[in-house]
Amino acid sequence: MLTLTFPFYGDGDRFSPGGVRRVYILLGGAILALVSYELANRQWDVQSGLLCGRHLLLLPRAPGWSVWVEWAAALACGAVFLTGRPPAAAVRAAAVVVLYGAGQRYMNQKALLGLILAYLALDPPDPDEPGFEARSRPNLGLAVWQLALVYGFSALQKGRTGFLDGRMLVDALTMAAETGAWTPVPAAAAAALLGASPAAAAALSWLVVAAEAVLSCLVWARPRLLLAGALALHAGFFLLIPGTLSFALTMTACALLAASRRS
Repeated sequence: MLTLTFPFYGDGDRFSPGGVRRVYILLGGAILALVSYELANRQWDVQSGLLCGRHLLLLPRAPGWSVWVEWAAALACGAVFLTGRPPAAAVRAAAVVVLYGAGQRYMNQKALLGLILAYLALDPPDPDEPGFEARSRPNLGLAVWQLALVYGFSALQKGRTGFLDGRMLVDALTMAAETGAWTPVPAAAAAALLGASPAAAAALSWLVVAAEAVLSCLVWARPRLLLAGALALHAGFFLLIPGTLSFALTMTACALLAASRRS
């Protein structure tokens, strides 16, 4: 058994088995949503070099047919995660497959999901293990820290790059409308509404940044409130911004993990 120590998080990295089981289910959904998004956006053409994509130079680009093998493996791992109790081999395989995919066709949400899976893969938790809550699991603590880092740095980056005036939000919605990307709330209507009211666009942008900043602090102070806030924030992202379902499920899984922590 792999034993880890993480001095900055303490010896209280104990979690409820029910919470971990639900985290697995959410991560399984995130894997399936990621593959669905790539299928819907013709990522096999990116892998084949017919369309331009973001490719990390650490890995050579694999041939186009390899993406189908990658997706099949990811779908299998995601399906096993939906049981709420994937075997350790499936957890480690999922981490490898998703991180490999991030190297081939980079997306921030794919890299984040790969990191969370990698933390779990260090010592895959089995919710049915006797005395589950009695053992400290610092690798799950890493996933909670990652949540705080993502929210904190996202708020800082948005504040630094001019997001607060609302124009970047309107531009993102306009681009989604022009490309025909699907969102539950039609992007064209949202872009027109916010474009006609710069004050409302700026207020919504400030609300997003403030929410992310507050959520980064609630990770330890009020984890249950964190979970409620994360659900509300990512529901909003999903409704308005295309392709964010996998990100929403990943972040919600981490928030649920924080709320499942036992002191």
